[in-house]
Amino acid sequence: MKLVVHLLLIAGVGAGVFTVGRSSTARAVEPAVAEAEASESTTEPAGQADLDAAIEQKLSARSLEDFERVVDLCRRALRKGLAKESQAFADSLLVGTLIDRAGMLVDAIFDGPKPNPEWPRMRTFAMRDLSEAVRRSPDLGTAHLMIARLQALPGGNQKAAVLAANKAIELLTPGQAERLQLAEAHLVRGNLADDPAARKADYDKAVEIAPADADIRQTRGLFLLLQNDFGPAREDLRVAIEQDPEEAGLHEALGMAYMMDNGLEDDVRLEKARESFDKAIAIAPGAAGPLLQRARVLAMQGEQPEAIADLDKAVEMAPENAVAR
Repeated sequence: MKLVVHLLLIAGVGAGVFTVGRSSTARAVEPAVAEAEASESTTEPAGQADLDAAIEQKLSARSLEDFERVVDLCRRALRKGLAKESQAFADSLLVGTLIDRAGMLVDAIFDGPKPNPEWPRMRTFAMRDLSEAVRRSPDLGTAHLMIARLQALPGGNQKAAVLAANKAIELLTPGQAERLQLAEAHLVRGNLADDPAARKADYDKAVEIAPADADIRQTRGLFLLLQNDFGPAREDLRVAIEQDPEEAGLHEALGMAYMMDNGLEDDVRLEKARESFDKAIAIAPGAAGPLLQRARVLAMQGEQPEAIADLDKAVEMAPENAVAR
């Protein structure tokens, strides 16, 4: 609509300029010319009304259905035809809405309290939107990151995930707006690496970019724990706990990093491990893992009755897991 008003203003100013200093004959002809020009200027392209409706809908969009409506209106506007400037805007609005809709699905897959059984279907829909978004606008690092995360899931294309992660790292910047996304791209690529050195390099880069992020420090901490690099693992896990103190799994992992570290004095490592397992059990009393690990510590400390009590509880809660561990 602003474009139409702008064109009307241009037409009006032009008519005024050309009447100055002309003959009466010229002035008599000019109203008809100006009227024709104004009529032409005020004729909206066929798709403009749909684009206006898409803009209005986007301002209040909150659900997948809302975003679907915006996408449909943008497609309709582009199909009917728009002025050059409006066409570029409609393309941008369409791409942004596709990413927003895919982002809602990605959040539902990764951020829920427990896995959504519908996640494979949700991934399919999200990938459809993201594929179109990067086809229309290839330089969107955020879209490539989401593709990498989705392809890295079970049943995804691991090679495509690596390529998308590489592209995201290339396009995203370490500035404040994209800092966490860039760190996450390194995290995704690290998770996909077969070589431990390459994996650690990406994890180190992620921590360098976002040192206080709990998920990033937890990921590197668990990796270091599995590499028997216990001191650095504890450092990462403590930072993660500072950010997320009510996550029982972090306390359990910290306890493991103490219990397994034979470089510490036995009294220190066992007492610190026990403190961490106690905290994990207090946060998640129904979890078998911390109980089983505390039973091991208690046994090593010579507290056999307490160790057996914890072991019995762990077996009762999860007999298969307890036996396996």
